Amino acid sequence: MPSTGEATRKLFCCLVPSYLQPRRDALDKPPLKLHATSCLDGLRGVAALIVFIFHILFSYTAFHDFGYGQSPDQKYVFQLPIIRVLYAGHAMVVVFFVVGGYVFSIKPLKLIHSGQKLSFLDALVSSVFRRAIRLYMPAVIATFLTMLTVYCGLWEFPRQFITEDRSIIWYPDNHLERSGTFTSQLLDWVHETKLLSNVFTYYNNGFLFPYYPHYDPHLWTVPIEFRSSMLLALSLLGLSRCRPPLRVTLSLGTILYCILWDRWELVCFLSGSLLCYIDITTSAVVQSYRADHNEKDITLDMETLLPQKEPPGFQQEPTLPRIKRYALLFFAGLYLLSAPPLEMSSTPGYMWLSHLVPSTYTDPKRFPHTIGALLLTFALTRSPILRQPFETAAAQYLGKISFSLYIVHGPLIHMVGYSVTPVMWRYVIGMETQWQWVTGLFLGSCVLAVVVAIVADWFWRIVEGTSITWAKKFEDWCFEESQR
Repeated sequence: MPSTGEATRKLFCCLVPSYLQPRRDALDKPPLKLHATSCLDGLRGVAALIVFIFHILFSYTAFHDFGYGQSPDQKYVFQLPIIRVLYAGHAMVVVFFVVGGYVFSIKPLKLIHSGQKLSFLDALVSSVFRRAIRLYMPAVIATFLTMLTVYCGLWEFPRQFITEDRSIIWYPDNHLERSGTFTSQLLDWVHETKLLSNVFTYYNNGFLFPYYPHYDPHLWTVPIEFRSSMLLALSLLGLSRCRPPLRVTLSLGTILYCILWDRWELVCFLSGSLLCYIDITTSAVVQSYRADHNEKDITLDMETLLPQKEPPGFQQEPTLPRIKRYALLFFAGLYLLSAPPLEMSSTPGYMWLSHLVPSTYTDPKRFPHTIGALLLTFALTRSPILRQPFETAAAQYLGKISFSLYIVHGPLIHMVGYSVTPVMWRYVIGMETQWQWVTGLFLGSCVLAVVVAIVADWFWRIVEGTSITWAKKFEDWCFEESQR
């Protein structure tokens, strides 16, 4: 039986966020270990943080969806290209999907490239089998907890600030109403969970999607990501025996087919996978990484990309030209990711771009955002200088909790953000002047950010970590001994 001191220590480790725990109790006991594509983990973490910022801003403002100069009223400095990436939530969803396609494909494509066909099938089957648990278990648990908070009345205090004239909260998203009985609230959650699991008819129809989850509209990406992953797995399987040139050609043809049918999310996943295949076959990422990392505390996991040896006659390109070229691609990617979600055709600097969007795209912003995400990923994986900010401990931690951060921040904005920020404006700072408004928003968002940081860390360790463990155990239990 554990001692009182041991029980207290375990409770401390559970409740205190991992980043505040003593080193010996932290989750990341070994030193930071990086591999050739760690920067993509960091990129995903930064993208999740940007989505959080975006969802704060779109609650209280109307400028976030417009570019600089679109109208006389839209001329804020922070609407300028590249600067607006700091709150470009729509663009970050595309980044998630491109990086998701890349990361999902790394292991299967590596095995294909090395000729390990049986291992490729095992890896692909394992990924497909665990995917639903990995994506849906955290989402279902989170919406269930949200349902409980709604019924317990934790959403009621900020309701007073949701006014028809939008004087305080511009867009309350889907601020839930409390049901009269717990049974009706629970049945409503069951109904919404059923809709969230429908991956068959979950298609966009025009600018908006036909269904946003009742207990967290931001989770509309979950069925999209699951279905895209399954179709990507089918593509990897179908092309696994093809010769490399034909694989690239058929992959491009599949991407074009998806463009013609307005399946922008599949374009993101398939394009990320194709970029991954190009990286593996050319070994460009590994060569760049090995040429620029010699520190003892940073190791290259050669299980990530192949081949391990430079091709005959390989010569490392001079550093300065590489930096210039990839920096240009990097900022071109940021520029495209800055394309405004609304009125792109009347926004200076993006009018020409609107003419390049395929006529089949009913949501025009997705096309430049996809190209921008691909350029960004391409540049980051090849430039040691550009990827350094995404390989820091902070960025890598954000990458680990990115899914949990994405899941928990929406309900917390409703419970905490809609309570603290309006109170700051109405009873503490005031909102008569622009500086008062900005100060109140900043202070309220700081309080919200602290709460989100704590809850996201809890959710990552307790719920998301458990879903990964259970998915693996379920796989081991279901698969035959000879197939393990």
